[in-house]
Amino acid sequence: MQVIRSAVFMLSILGVIAELACHAAPAPSSVPTPEPQTVYAVGYRDWEGLPEFSVFANGTTIVNATLDPGLTFSTLKPSVAKSLKVAADPSSVTFAFLNNHFTAPATASVNLGIGNGGVLPVNVGLINIMATLSPVMAHRPDAPAIWLGYPFLKQFQIRFNPSSHLIEFIPGTRKTKLKAGAMVVNFVKGSTAPAVSVTVPGAPPFTAIISVTSPVTVLPPQVVAKLAGRSPMQIPVKLPDGSETHVEGINVPSLEVGHAKVGDMQVLGGEAGGSATGIPTALLGMDYLQHFRFTIDFANSRLILEPITVKVISPSTNARSADAHDGFNPH
Repeated sequence: MQVIRSAVFMLSILGVIAELACHAAPAPSSVPTPEPQTVYAVGYRDWEGLPEFSVFANGTTIVNATLDPGLTFSTLKPSVAKSLKVAADPSSVTFAFLNNHFTAPATASVNLGIGNGGVLPVNVGLINIMATLSPVMAHRPDAPAIWLGYPFLKQFQIRFNPSSHLIEFIPGTRKTKLKAGAMVVNFVKGSTAPAVSVTVPGAPPFTAIISVTSPVTVLPPQVVAKLAGRSPMQIPVKLPDGSETHVEGINVPSLEVGHAKVGDMQVLGGEAGGSATGIPTALLGMDYLQHFRFTIDFANSRLILEPITVKVISPSTNARSADAHDGFNPH
């Protein structure tokens, strides 16, 4: 059975989804950047369920970063931007994440050194997105200060190898040679973020956004209702505004994307209750994805899943590597 990791942080994120119901914002415009020609590879660690890695910002400072294809603009913590002395543009930018709108009061451009691949420019909104998702976690000095979103990621094929904890940023135009046993699943057309069709026994297929920052898969409420007899587990959640709701954990015998099946999983679901609106978004999380070397291929609108033949060793969610700091608050 899959174990739910980093439950407190995950439930804080789910609380934000339940609290704010709105339509997805259009992706803000950004300054075009030259298409990368090389592979940028970087090792990542597990930070409270988030894949976190270190980058060099503006050539001198180590900063912790994460990424998610469902984020429609990249962001940078304002205090880090100040320390980097980046030139901020006072024009605001509105973006979406977890089906909600956010507004960064200013934007900037930062050069990031990622792994061994060289330096890439990224346009960022100056906002501490962690403070919105989880105010408690946002105060930790090792929290990710940079979140890379779709406008930056779409240049690449993003490949995760959970067995070696490696992320590869592969140029989007490079031909991908599929290994034997690789399964290709096309993105669902018309979705506001990279999403695929998912099936669990006893319920019709549903669309789920691919989310590498979600440690747990989240089912939509209508699917949870179909599976109501599967030993549900109610988990209380306190929302950022102080109100309370709950999410429902449930065991499913399998979860399938295309022909790629993972058995015996414990997932989460949303249910309307109290003052909350219910969780409107389904997420395909790392509890499923970690069973594969997977590639989010933006150029060809597909998810490539390659079964992992070696055991994946999951690090402690509280484990921190020697360079796990935001560049300004080293531990």
